[in-house]
Amino acid sequence: MCNGEFFLSGSLGSPASSGRSTSWSHASPAISTTQARASLIPGRSCGGTCVSVFLIDAPLVMADWIEVFVPSFQGFRFALLLRLLRVIKLRGIFQLLHDRLRSDLVIIIANIVLNLTLILSLTHLTACAWWGIGDSGAKGWMLKHKEDLGLDSVSIAYAYLTSLHWSLSQLTGGMDEVKPQNLEERVFAVVIFVIFFLVAAVFVSSMTSSLTQLNMLADGSSREIATLRWYLKENSITSALSARILRTVNRALKAQRADIPEDSVDLLKHLSEPLRMELHFEQYKPIFDNHPFFKRYSRECPGAMRKVCHLAVSYETVAAGDIVFAEGDIMPTPAFFIVVHGGMSYEHGLSHKTTPVAAGDWAAEGPLWMEWAHQGTLTASDETKLCMLGARQFQEIVGKYSHRGYNPRVYAKHWIQGVKDYDISDLRMGFEDAAAEQDDPNANYDATSSGRLHSFRFSAQSNFNRTSSSSRRSSSNASQRRSETDLT
Repeated sequence: MCNGEFFLSGSLGSPASSGRSTSWSHASPAISTTQARASLIPGRSCGGTCVSVFLIDAPLVMADWIEVFVPSFQGFRFALLLRLLRVIKLRGIFQLLHDRLRSDLVIIIANIVLNLTLILSLTHLTACAWWGIGDSGAKGWMLKHKEDLGLDSVSIAYAYLTSLHWSLSQLTGGMDEVKPQNLEERVFAVVIFVIFFLVAAVFVSSMTSSLTQLNMLADGSSREIATLRWYLKENSITSALSARILRTVNRALKAQRADIPEDSVDLLKHLSEPLRMELHFEQYKPIFDNHPFFKRYSRECPGAMRKVCHLAVSYETVAAGDIVFAEGDIMPTPAFFIVVHGGMSYEHGLSHKTTPVAAGDWAAEGPLWMEWAHQGTLTASDETKLCMLGARQFQEIVGKYSHRGYNPRVYAKHWIQGVKDYDISDLRMGFEDAAAEQDDPNANYDATSSGRLHSFRFSAQSNFNRTSSSSRRSSSNASQRRSETDLT
């Protein structure tokens, strides 16, 4: 932690190095704006609404209008069947739920429920039509069935259940208890039999596919766990370590089912580069909004932040007990961390104070602005998912971007000045919110301001180096005292 000019000596705001980057960073918002305007075109919106809503809803209210204007209409009972067209909307509802589900098991079960719902809806519609045909004529199947039972009349529930029984039996070849008695019923029965023959084939195929997926989903994880157990046994791994490994693997499998990694989604490779940039920006922006600098930077420089999210950010999952970094580490690939979910603990090297790090907290901001040696040890207390921002990639991307408003140099300057007045730590030190709100009239640096910037770099570097040297001496003395105590 010796060089305060690491970030500030870059080419932030350099017009020569940022021309190509500027045009690229503004391409993505232009695309999204064009798409948003296209979706608001009146012709397209009205046309989509008519096709998706009006063509289905118009027949649904037709029965009510018939009842109002033609109360003596003989086919009013058949007109009421039009209301059953609402079943068509079930497909869209289930598709919406399917898009929001993230568990493979729940998706498969939802598909089975959808198939059963469609079959029951179709048989219900057919039963109502069969009942209406049989009860409309003088010599229909309803009259014949009452004569066979020796009854003058039957209840509505019995008549409906008999019709539903007949409708369900068409999926398996029909029934002998109720038969067509006239030409209309015979034609209806033949048409329904042909339709239900095709429906039954599709239904059986879909159910078989869903059940096969359930078995494969269960057998795949079980087979992998069994192979791991056999491997640990063959290599004489101790019971304690084997239990820890199996526990970690089970948690990883559970996390994998809950959080699908991007590499496993092959279809994302077919997206264009600007569209993937938009995807990553929406994915990571809510996480970085926990930090005051990135929240403002995303608002005022969205083009640069899109490229940062697209090229420099990734996820990392650590198990309980894993050490992310230790005191004195100078990482070869430095990174800034934000906890997505889980929990960690941070022990400061000098004070030995332990601080919990929860979801939304960040650690190791120093590498973003300067060369940094970690001041403590960050350890995972539980299965933890981290969002990592590579410091080198961040500096390279932001250094090539032309900042005409809010410039990261301003925040870096105030951050380095703030470190001199606070106890140095890898966690939040308390001045970040105030530093993020600072504005500088020389934010858009050019050749005329390079001299002033150079003098600031020298001042910040020298002052910070004195603080760093003092901290290192204190840390060295404390380590020497601990070593003497251990030897004693």
